[in-house]
Amino acid sequence: MTIEISALRKLLRIADSKLEIRVVCSASDWNDVRALRNQVYYHELGRIALEHIIDEFDAKAVLYNAYLGNRIVGTIRCMDPFASPLEIVETHPDIVDLIDPNKRYLEIGRLMAAKDIRNGVVSVRLFFQALKLATKVSADGVLLTCSPHLIRLYDKVGFRLLSPIPINRKYLLGAEDYIMIFDFEEQKDFYTSLRPLIWAMEEEKSIEQRV
Repeated sequence: MTIEISALRKLLRIADSKLEIRVVCSASDWNDVRALRNQVYYHELGRIALEHIIDEFDAKAVLYNAYLGNRIVGTIRCMDPFASPLEIVETHPDIVDLIDPNKRYLEIGRLMAAKDIRNGVVSVRLFFQALKLATKVSADGVLLTCSPHLIRLYDKVGFRLLSPIPINRKYLLGAEDYIMIFDFEEQKDFYTSLRPLIWAMEEEKSIEQRV
């Protein structure tokens, strides 16, 4: 059951009135990414060892940070859909048999919000930033991995389980993830209704726009 477009529109309107979305470019931006990941993934959830907080896939990705004033409150990583292999494929090769080889999916990961601001606004805004990038680069959809308790949330924004079997990643500490997919062709009507919301969002700021 997908979420009502009016509800998404309201969340995005709130987000654009409060948040600034930045492309991660500078050393300061990366320090913010590290700090938030440390807090969420290591200290709160205990899911990722410190040495994997920043990994080899970050160098191949586009990252966006969300700021409330000068404070980072969210971050997301978007892998190039035309790179090969994607992180999911490289860390879990069995997924290859579940993906259409003629399609290219933008993979998102490391999506998180600060603990005191998890009201959906930050995560939805960053998620839509990823959809916007996927649209810009003509990807066929979006892939992600998530914890079991987030499956229902992503189902509401057009995703489906790619496989009911959880995956174990080498850097996760005793945790399981599920792979989900939002195929733009499969969800054509819903995706078409999302596109006006995607293009109505405030533009992300690069480092050149911030100096």
